[in-house]
Amino acid sequence: MMRLTGSPFSHPFVTPPALASSSAAATKPGYLLGYLVFLLVNAALYMRPTEIFPEYLYEKTYLVLILTCLALSLFAVTKQLSLQSLVEQPITACILRLLVAVVMSQVGRFAVDEAID
Repeated sequence: MMRLTGSPFSHPFVTPPALASSSAAATKPGYLLGYLVFLLVNAALYMRPTEIFPEYLYEKTYLVLILTCLALSLFAVTKQLSLQSLVEQPITACILRLLVAVVMSQVGRFAVDEAID
């Protein structure tokens, strides 16, 4: 019978998981408010409150929430779109290229309104 001793993270290839609360960036007020608005965006996406209360809520509530979330998280988004970040995380560059391809496809069909949407 083999007995394990020591910490589960004592192996040289296993690193302890980073706690989000220990990060200084995660405790900034702008990030917290942006995260709360992000939760509201997801709640509006799943619950669709404009269909439940059409007379009380604006038709484009989801659009207003997502633009507010983008405005509150603008610093983090621009940091994510920096050249260094795009080199380190090429999936972001792939998604940006896909967005450009979709818009160019709509413009190529002369459907500018759909491209803007």
